[in-house]
Amino acid sequence: MKRKQRTPTFSLPNSADKKYYVQHMFDTIAPRYQIMNTIITFGLDRYWRKKALSKLVIPENSLILDLASGPGELADLLGSRGHRMISLDISREMLLANRRNKTPKVQADCELLPFPEETFDTLVSAFGMRNFPDLSRAFAEVSRVVKPGGSVFFMDISQPRAVVFRSIHKFYFNNIVPLLGAVLSSKSAYKYLPESIAYLPSQYEIIKLLEQHNIENVSHTSYTFDTVQAFIGVRSRKHL
Repeated sequence: MKRKQRTPTFSLPNSADKKYYVQHMFDTIAPRYQIMNTIITFGLDRYWRKKALSKLVIPENSLILDLASGPGELADLLGSRGHRMISLDISREMLLANRRNKTPKVQADCELLPFPEETFDTLVSAFGMRNFPDLSRAFAEVSRVVKPGGSVFFMDISQPRAVVFRSIHKFYFNNIVPLLGAVLSSKSAYKYLPESIAYLPSQYEIIKLLEQHNIENVSHTSYTFDTVQAFIGVRSRKHL
C-alpha cells in the first residue's frame, strides 16, 4: 500500500523558484549546518550515513561523486576509506563550510552535471533528493555520469509509518526544529527543511523513477522508526 504524501503546513517554493530558493537558503545556513544537523538529530545523522553506506559495495580506489554534498560528510567518510571523491553542490558556501575537507569541489546544478558520460564508479547523495527541482531530470543526469555496473546511493528523510511515531516526528520537526533554527541559525530555513519532505514521492515511485533512468536492482531500507530512508541501485549495463 502506498504511503500518502504529507500536506505541508509551510509555504514551499514552487518548481520555478525552488532552485534559487534552495541555493540562497543553503548559502545562508552553511556556517552552522553541520552543528545544527548534530543537534536536531541528536547525533544520529552520522550513524545513518555509516549504517546505510555499510550496505553499499564499492570497489577499492573508486572515483565517487558526492551529489548535493553540502559540507561533504559523505566525502569525508568515503575519502577516509581510500576512495577518490568529488563534491558537487549548488551552494558555494556549503562547499566551503568544511575547511578540513580537501576533496575537489564543484559548484553546479544537479540537473546539468559538468562531467562526461560514464565518469564515475559510484554516486552517492545524502539528504539532497527533496531539494532537487526535478527528480526525473536529476536521475537522468545521475544515470548519464555513472559507469555501467556502478553503484548509486541516495539517502533522505522519510515519514514514520506508525501513528504514534508520526505524531511525535511531526510535532518535533514542525515546532521544536524551527525554534532551534531561530535561535541558532535561520527559522525560515528550518521550517523549510522538515516540510520539504512533501516534495518526495513515495518510496515505490522513487524506485520506479530510478528504474526508468536505467538504475536497476534498487533496494530500499528505513532507519530509526522510518524517519530516514536509503535507496541503493546499480547503473544498468544497457545503453540509454
